[in-house]
Amino acid sequence: MHRDGEKVLGLLLECSGVDLPMASTILRFQAADVFQIIDKHAYRAVFGVAYPLYPASNPKSKISTYFDYLDALHQLALSSKTSFCDLDRILYIFDKDKNGTL
Repeated sequence: MHRDGEKVLGLLLECSGVDLPMASTILRFQAADVFQIIDKHAYRAVFGVAYPLYPASNPKSKISTYFDYLDALHQLALSSKTSFCDLDRILYIFDKDKNGTL
């Protein structure tokens, strides 16, 4: 269902001063059961590698990365029996506790 938001995400990324973390925050507050916030900590907690994007990254790469992240969160929610709506905050705290600062 989150992939239906591709056009809106693309439009948000076109706004001055809005990068993927901010766009994902806007989407999450609109529909927390569909979208979650992506940030460097949560991304690292899910994939075990550093967040691969920069403000100058291609918008298509940002959209693809975000949807891959959401796919991974859905799988994690199912396998861990954790609420999808809570995962972004859980992952942020987990990563900061386990891996420290970026």
